[in-house]
Amino acid sequence: MNLLIATSQPWGARVGEAIKADGLAGIADVVIVDKRGDLKKAFDDVDPEFAFFLHWSAKVTDAILDRWRCVNFHCTPLPY
Repeated sequence: MNLLIATSQPWGARVGEAIKADGLAGIADVVIVDKRGDLKKAFDDVDPEFAFFLHWSAKVTDAILDRWRCVNFHCTPLPY
């Protein structure tokens, strides 16, 4: 199983690294994306079963949302 974690915050990358190190090695490959420009390529390369957005500060395109299962975690209400 492939998981993708997208985050625009340094703490989100640390959370992603902790998830990678927390026994998922035999269950899932975890890829962390922390730059907006890398997002679409990462989805195409990884083809994740699930993508988790941890305080991601950019709009996610409909092309991504329509193709992959995405879960957003954000500390405040999103404006759009």
